[in-house]
Amino acid sequence: MTQPKDRWQTAPAVSRRSLAGLLVAAAAVLTGCGDLPRGGLHGTLTFQGKPLAGATVMFFGKDNQVYRADLTKEGTYTVSGVPLGPIRVAVQQFLPSVTPRPDPPPGGPKKPEMGEARDAAWKPPEITAEERPRVPASYGDPGTSGLALDLVEADQEWSAELTN
Repeated sequence: MTQPKDRWQTAPAVSRRSLAGLLVAAAAVLTGCGDLPRGGLHGTLTFQGKPLAGATVMFFGKDNQVYRADLTKEGTYTVSGVPLGPIRVAVQQFLPSVTPRPDPPPGGPKKPEMGEARDAAWKPPEITAEERPRVPASYGDPGTSGLALDLVEADQEWSAELTN
């Protein structure tokens, strides 16, 4: 008695070739055949005419990836590997660090003053806008920042002036 042949052995050669071609095409699509050409960006960001430091600039490429760079004290940045094409941009500022409260004095904490005497003694921290200008929150979202560019070169300069 002969053993039954495998289904693929009895299938017409045309359908086996079609299936093989379909698998090769699917593999090419899934592995990203023809990777996107990429480039780099460099430049300076300023806010109210002064270099912006203590912030991160983020570039949103057409590959749905985020490419980020921290700004230097001079407001400059460099980023590489960004796909060529339309790029949306967002800028997020680092929040200032908070100083921890000091330990209470020996003998326990001082009884807090109540009412107007307490309110009159409180003064907000004295930080001038020049020391840490606050970038509007709208710049933190690529949809509301109004910042965009078209990356067309392998090494492209892009600078921007942020305003209130």
